[in-house]
Amino acid sequence: MNNKNLIKSFIPALMLILAASILAPAAHAATMFQQMSSGFQNMVNAAYGGGTAVAVDQNTFLNSLITIINVLLTFVGVVFFLLLIYAGFLWMTARGNEEQVKKAKELMKQIIIGLIIIISSRLVTELILSIVSKSIVVS
Repeated sequence: MNNKNLIKSFIPALMLILAASILAPAAHAATMFQQMSSGFQNMVNAAYGGGTAVAVDQNTFLNSLITIINVLLTFVGVVFFLLLIYAGFLWMTARGNEEQVKKAKELMKQIIIGLIIIISSRLVTELILSIVSKSIVVS
């Protein structure tokens, strides 16, 4: 089988996959909208005292705070990882240019110092949250 026949045999399959990926989400859009609408209505009812009430305690607050911190730290980790890749790229493409190698080493040093600061701030935050969680009294 030569390349032209191979390409001709893949075109219908590619078109089928493309059509399915475009049309499948559109078929479920109505049910998703209904779910979002009813979820919003439930939230409004709970906020204003109607419907089912949501029990909020110290664990809810702390869990949401920890979730927010984890999301932010994940984002910061990705940024630091990309910066580390960039510094490695600078070093690998230096081609004997000592100034670029020095710049890459300095950038790597700054990235590692930044990661140490972020990790230590996370530890301090965990300590503070554990102290606060013990002092909150649920009435």
